[in-house]
Amino acid sequence: MSNKQRQQIADALGKEGGKNITICSVQSDAAGLAFATALKHLFEQAGWHVDGVKQLPFAKPPVGLSLVSGSYPAPDALVAAYHALVAAGLNVSQQLDMKLSGSQVELIVGGKPAE
Repeated sequence: MSNKQRQQIADALGKEGGKNITICSVQSDAAGLAFATALKHLFEQAGWHVDGVKQLPFAKPPVGLSLVSGSYPAPDALVAAYHALVAAGLNVSQQLDMKLSGSQVELIVGGKPAE
């Protein structure tokens, strides 16, 4: 992630400070953990409350970035995080997971996409 991308994310997230997000990465993926930790710091610097970085085992490890919530329409925190990451040129998918509470939002940092 470039310094310009970091600044774009921080600026966009700063407009939405005070929101909550959980950041997760794939267990045993050092690069994914490092990226997730960098994102955690950006969210915190922007005034967000971050629960994580949690390392989780996945039967089929995800690829790329994915924002997950337990409700539709998406909670404000998911929308704000999505716009911030996309504004910096990052590809982000969105998912619905009924195991999450309605307003809970997770950012899952998966493996690096194939080029």
